Amino acid sequence: MSGQVLASRFNASFATAMVSESLSVQGSWNIISVLLKTNTYLRPGTEIVLSGFSNTHFTSVNIPSSAVRGDEGFYDAESIILGTNGQFFSNVTWDSVTGTITGKIHSVWTAGSSRLFAFPVLNSQTPNSQKLNILASARCPLHPIVGSNMSACPPGSVVIPPSPVDGGDSILHSDIPADFMVKRIGQSNPYPGETNVITVTLASNFEYRANSGQKLMLTITGLHGIDNHSKPICVKAGVSETYYNQDLSSGDLPFSGACLNCACTTSDCKGVSQVVTLSDPYVSMYVTGDMQAGRQYVFSFEVINPSASQKTPKIQIRLSRNDTTVNQTDMTPDLYGIPTGVVDAQPGDSAPLFIRSSIFSSTYIYQDNANPCANNKICMRIVPS
Repeated sequence: MSGQVLASRFNASFATAMVSESLSVQGSWNIISVLLKTNTYLRPGTEIVLSGFSNTHFTSVNIPSSAVRGDEGFYDAESIILGTNGQFFSNVTWDSVTGTITGKIHSVWTAGSSRLFAFPVLNSQTPNSQKLNILASARCPLHPIVGSNMSACPPGSVVIPPSPVDGGDSILHSDIPADFMVKRIGQSNPYPGETNVITVTLASNFEYRANSGQKLMLTITGLHGIDNHSKPICVKAGVSETYYNQDLSSGDLPFSGACLNCACTTSDCKGVSQVVTLSDPYVSMYVTGDMQAGRQYVFSFEVINPSASQKTPKIQIRLSRNDTTVNQTDMTPDLYGIPTGVVDAQPGDSAPLFIRSSIFSSTYIYQDNANPCANNKICMRIVPS
């Protein structure tokens, strides 16, 4: 007989190794996804090691208690959200000193198949230009697994040596400031002294999670002409005109603790404080629920209009994180809408706090006797706006 028997022509490796991120926005939650495809058979108990994630690029990493095994999707890869427990990948640990994620597979990983591992991190609040060198490797477990036949895998021995992961130099730079992509504001009534419903539509470019430990506050400033007294106010949910078909109740909004010309200091808003840097009337509220990037949230609150006519003021929205202003920008007024149920409504009457002069929407005068020299009663009927 001739030829080679049991000879290995190729070294064990990851034929594909790629990393990507979902959001590069400062201070946002960000999903890091690592796509791996092996050219060799990996036994249950093999440890997968992802290294090179410097913690200078983010403030925290979240490894949940349970993992999710999804359907095949990206590059026909079976998606797995990392967790301490899971059907395929488990016992995940994070070493903040070395920037290393380690976990064990306890199902067979066949040669030629792909897996997409994902985990969330909280982006840095400042830009970072340093490029990461992400490496992926596989090794036999340091300690034998009870009931597992790993005799061919000496503890700690390398199965796949550290291999570069493409894309590491382009992630976790946090080079996009937090902002609102949609920040519309309009009104329901343009007449002086009337109750007016202000409607706000917001969609952020960042992902916020209530359990992150961050204190996020929104402040709508420049509400010139309205009541300057301080009081808690009610924020009501509206319906978004997007494909989300968002029909929220007020309890479903991620906002709470709304206050007119004040900031609530307690969850029930029984305690308030002043934002001393603001002069014109304003409304503040906290983001206390999860807020999805790109999703439109529509809410409204009532004010009493100024007593005299005025042009729509310059209204801005301020985003503060942990009492530090992150972004302050002009809101987009509704300059073309026509309020419903308003007398003599015109295009542009929906512009926020645009106040028209009062008018009589209907005037009518008549008499009850047209005969010469007779007593005559003159009657006038008027309907104010």
